[in-house]
Amino acid sequence: MRSSALWHRDQRRSRLSGRRSRGILSLDVDGSGFPAEGRVVHAFPRPHRLTRLGAFPGLSGRKSEWLRSVAAAALAGRLDAARLRAQPRDQALAQFRQLPGIGDFSAELVLLRGAADPDRIPRHEPRFARAVALAYNLPQPPSRDQLQRISENWRPCRTWVTLLLRTFLEGQTGEITGKPHAAHYLGSPAE
Repeated sequence: MRSSALWHRDQRRSRLSGRRSRGILSLDVDGSGFPAEGRVVHAFPRPHRLTRLGAFPGLSGRKSEWLRSVAAAALAGRLDAARLRAQPRDQALAQFRQLPGIGDFSAELVLLRGAADPDRIPRHEPRFARAVALAYNLPQPPSRDQLQRISENWRPCRTWVTLLLRTFLEGQTGEITGKPHAAHYLGSPAE
């Protein structure tokens, strides 16, 4: 959970190529590393180390400060996935938004992915409606109510379908990386 929060806080405005260069953070949840080519690789420092960092390579402005605050919240148990899933959704989101640098968009995506809530759709993801419109050949992005109706067909894995649709949108448009690469994603839009 904390890796998801830390990754999302750092990456939401960064280009995809920068994400690759800093590692796949979600694989190193407890900071103990993961095996890669016969050795242990650490994708991200543990929270106790992050709280002591003055700066972090690749982060600009106040992002290092925000990263330290997320690490402190993880150490205090505020990012425990089971505890967050047990709370009403709005209460868990409000807790995330109390962290510096975390707004509606980041709070929601971290809760959906980091706390492993597999069956919700985001309300604050600006690309989601465009992704659905593209995948379903709709003339315009659907409204919030239309998204809710469409997503009922994706139960019980709406969160993961949402992720696939965002990946599909990026593959088709290249709006994050600047390079469309449709051949590597879901294929043709749904009919």
